[in-house]
Amino acid sequence: MTRATRRFGALSAALAAVIGTATLSVAPASATTTGPAQALRTPTAGAAASCYGGAWSYRKGKGWGVIPTSGNDYYRTTSRCTDINVKPDQDETLELCYENSAHAITCKNPVRLKAGQWKVLGTDFKDGTAFWFNFDLGVVDKVRTGSIAA
Repeated sequence: MTRATRRFGALSAALAAVIGTATLSVAPASATTTGPAQALRTPTAGAAASCYGGAWSYRKGKGWGVIPTSGNDYYRTTSRCTDINVKPDQDETLELCYENSAHAITCKNPVRLKAGQWKVLGTDFKDGTAFWFNFDLGVVDKVRTGSIAA
């Protein structure tokens, strides 16, 4: 047995001992999101709980295709989350729009959401970023509700 083989064997044994005693921590399935152009993101359970724990409700009334609906008001990101997350009460298609760092409006591609499931619509926002949602034209005359964590 060569010296390199012995070192590798000792290292393998030590690694196996550490792995055998380590505890694996996995975030809840609701905190894991994927999308066509988005890498798998699994925040720690504590970060997800803190972010989602500060969620607020939304309600889109009949005749509106955007929320919030009150004049010049926008939603604002908070220090609880770096992402903008939505959990609709019914299947939904939403388009996230926000004011970028150059104070220009950016709108992402519309995303199909499943009722009762959190979905990350945008990532890595600074605190206080103004944002809003555009709804699919087919639901303008319907009431829509859900939750937002940002």
